[in-house]
Amino acid sequence: DGVDICGPSGTGADGDCDDFDEAAWPGNPEICDEIDNDCSGEADDVDNDGDGYGPCAVGGDCDDTNPLAHPVILDPDAENNGDGSVEFPFTTFEDALDGMDELCRTIAMFPGTYQIQMTWSDGPLRLNGLGDDYGDVILELGSTEEGEPIQGRMFEVSNGALLGLANLTVRGTSGSGDGGAIRAVNSDVELDYVRLVNNTSGADGGSISVTAGNLTARNSLFQNNTAGDDGGAVAMFSGTFIDEGSTYRNNSGSKGGAIMLESSDATLTDVTIDENSAFEIGGGLYFTGNDTLHVERGAVWNNTANLYGGGFALVDHQNDYSFIRNVRFQDNAAAQFGGAIALTGDEAGVVIANNTFTANDANDDGGAVYAQPEDCNGTQIWSNVFYANGGDSVVYVPVNSNASVAYNTAFLSLSGVTYSYGLSENQGQNEEQVDPQIVSFSNDGDPSNDDLTLQSTSPVINSGPSNNEGINTYPIWNDVDGTRNDRGFTGGQGAE
Repeated sequence: DGVDICGPSGTGADGDCDDFDEAAWPGNPEICDEIDNDCSGEADDVDNDGDGYGPCAVGGDCDDTNPLAHPVILDPDAENNGDGSVEFPFTTFEDALDGMDELCRTIAMFPGTYQIQMTWSDGPLRLNGLGDDYGDVILELGSTEEGEPIQGRMFEVSNGALLGLANLTVRGTSGSGDGGAIRAVNSDVELDYVRLVNNTSGADGGSISVTAGNLTARNSLFQNNTAGDDGGAVAMFSGTFIDEGSTYRNNSGSKGGAIMLESSDATLTDVTIDENSAFEIGGGLYFTGNDTLHVERGAVWNNTANLYGGGFALVDHQNDYSFIRNVRFQDNAAAQFGGAIALTGDEAGVVIANNTFTANDANDDGGAVYAQPEDCNGTQIWSNVFYANGGDSVVYVPVNSNASVAYNTAFLSLSGVTYSYGLSENQGQNEEQVDPQIVSFSNDGDPSNDDLTLQSTSPVINSGPSNNEGINTYPIWNDVDGTRNDRGFTGGQGAE
């Protein structure tokens, strides 16, 4: 009938593939956004130079204006070994490696299981799976002629090289030192939609270890990895770690059941850290050093530590620009203190703002948050919601430590003491037994059953700090819609 519900295409429902999505209509240029923009029937099928490959994550075309720049194709089921083209793909990984395009240096791999074990030090190397899911292309070490599993790690990367993996699975490796599957020194690793599962290391980094390099992960899954020492899934030394949208589940290590970061800058956005365990501290994350840590949104659930920091442990970390905000900490536990977060060492300084802490527990103080150092200058625990947490106290901060605790709301505290701090640490507006009126909480150990957003009648809406309160390195408190800060994970600048 010519009705254009969403605009701006001028195309009604008769000719529009999705008239409820304004980014999808016939004739709209296709871009890399996981949406079928041009209604061709396939999302992200960008190919400006007509060489059969696009620049989107799995396509791997490094220059979509040059038809001579594109990946080589690897298909072990092809009839004859070819030249790496679409019509005549390579059939062995070794031939594909030798025949890589000098510009893209990318191997696009058809679905199948590949046995790979290699060192790499010659610039960029990208391996892209061509399946519909990251389980369609599997990389493993394989077995010897006698049928015994091959031991060791899969990739050793050095000399300023770059290893990029996309849309595939790396499984079952066993590095004797750092990095069960991947070890990178003075080099970079990029992961896009990659699953790393059942990898082990004899030292740090059950699946990956990076030293003096960069690690970037997007929408990946780290599961069932184990480190003989620290960092059940990832260990990072003197580098930069960026993760957007990945999940860390059921990994284990001594310090940092999922992630160990030492003297490294880190930004974790929309990351889920779930059911990891530390034999010592930091069930989900262990961070040490004064580099910048940004954790925004995401979920930290069901992690445990045999000592302290069931969710996170930050040791000797004092940085005016670090923050942990808009995160759901739920059902984390520590055998000693800091069920969700523990700040320890000689100093501590981090903004812990607009988080919701639910059903976390510790056998000592700080069922939700614990600060140990006598020097907590720069630590702000502001505008959080604490709901049904245990411990001898819910929030513990040493007297005369120069920490700042303000605008927090606690309800259904399972301990005798909600807030434990000195008069100078109490900056006001801290509430006890005030029901924040969240939508639903089942307290069954399964956070996925709960909706911790605020009801429209919640008293903590618009009750947080105003702009320019607190330390000058964290001046903006208003919600993203410009209204005053709502307490908890749905308020402030980091909320969705």
